[in-house]
Amino acid sequence: MDTVSAQHGLRPSPQYTSLRRWHRRIAWLALLAVFTFALTGLLHPLMTRLQAKPVQFKPPPMPALAQALPAPAVALAAAGIAELAGLRPVHDGSRWWWRVQQPDGRVRYLDTVTGAMSVDAAEPAHAERLARWYAGEAAAPVAEVEIITAFDADYGYTNRLLPVWRVRFARDDGLTAYVSTVDDRLATLSDARKRVFQQSFRLLHSWAWLPAPIRNGWINLLLAAVALTTVLGLTLALRTPVGRRINLRRLHRWGGVTVAVAVLAWAVSGFVQALGNAERERADSPQRPLRIASAQLTAQAEASSGVTLVSLAAAPAWRWGLKPAETTTGRGMAMGEHQHHERPAQGAAAPSAARYVSAVDGRGIADGEARHLAELLQHFGVQGSAAAAQPVLKFTPEYGFLFKRLPVWRVDQADAAHTAFYLDTHSERLAARITDRDRTTGALFAYAHKWEWVTPLAGKDWRDGISAVFAFMVIAVAVGGTLLRRRHR
Repeated sequence: MDTVSAQHGLRPSPQYTSLRRWHRRIAWLALLAVFTFALTGLLHPLMTRLQAKPVQFKPPPMPALAQALPAPAVALAAAGIAELAGLRPVHDGSRWWWRVQQPDGRVRYLDTVTGAMSVDAAEPAHAERLARWYAGEAAAPVAEVEIITAFDADYGYTNRLLPVWRVRFARDDGLTAYVSTVDDRLATLSDARKRVFQQSFRLLHSWAWLPAPIRNGWINLLLAAVALTTVLGLTLALRTPVGRRINLRRLHRWGGVTVAVAVLAWAVSGFVQALGNAERERADSPQRPLRIASAQLTAQAEASSGVTLVSLAAAPAWRWGLKPAETTTGRGMAMGEHQHHERPAQGAAAPSAARYVSAVDGRGIADGEARHLAELLQHFGVQGSAAAAQPVLKFTPEYGFLFKRLPVWRVDQADAAHTAFYLDTHSERLAARITDRDRTTGALFAYAHKWEWVTPLAGKDWRDGISAVFAFMVIAVAVGGTLLRRRHR
């Protein structure tokens, strides 16, 4: 018989006894969920504060040229490259090179003046220069330089950029930089401490080591156990007479009532997020394929860190972003585990500031950005725009820094889902496609699971502190219930 019921001379009803029995049975799964999710969830704010941070946030500046670079057609023909899928000038500290990407994926470096092909490992060397620039590491030798073409445990899908180079320095902390030589962008920094956090988070919070169907089923089972245990416990607490004596049972009941609503919100938002994990992991930023005949590139090119070769009206064109976008944002880097909200602008140039010049005859192209955007909209199947395209210069609650790319254009499609397309004309990529369902899921996860509603009121430190107190309260309630179960037995 329940202790409080006995004190009041009451006999528990069969329904009450059945509820209590199921509450105790399911509590074991709920206890496992609380320990795995709550404790590992505390690692995220720790990681964001303790992880390695970049020293630089923009690509390395390019030296000024007295005159334009020679037209690349001659150098490409001499190297036997008839067609290419990407071209831009890079500087190695002493001279200029054409970074040529071929349709088969191979990358070659050609001297812009002589047309000679680099005989050294030019691409890994360029990756090392970028890694040293962003990490601020000039002295330590490099232990490893490796191309990464798929996401793994250390470089998760939330980093979005592929392919990248992994440059690991021979340091005690294992400092590693992931850089994209396609656009000189930093993807993320990592070190031994961050890898421990990531592995713990991956092992017991996201369960990312399990195949997607098994993982989602397991997470949903744990969260369902938490929700059901909470509902049963809340029902029992409200049906139990209130006693005056303070003991473990009463503390467990009062603590459970205190955190019940927050726990339900946490479990439901986690459940909704888990439902879309498999789809999000397959998500990529599709790119319009570029195929340019080398013989067409007969115009000289001005060298700058923001220049890239694009296709406009089926002809090659040089595109200049007059101010390079920030590589990272937030606390110092795009951490990537989850989408964060309300990040401040980091000085990204407006997309409309881009300048287009024909790569065939060197003439300027009027309204090049607008025409380029229209072609990309057609390629990615955007139909019936609800309004004019809007430049996006900073990360927002909808387009968080999880998507990595700035500046971009937002185009709203006139459909029932209010689909928003975010396009990056610099890389000719569809950076994001967001519907009403994505907005609802993101808002629920941000405000019910991560407590982002505290941030505008008190700041991130208070948010993390309050959520940590909540996590420890939930753990205390779960441990108290376990002790009561053992005492009952």
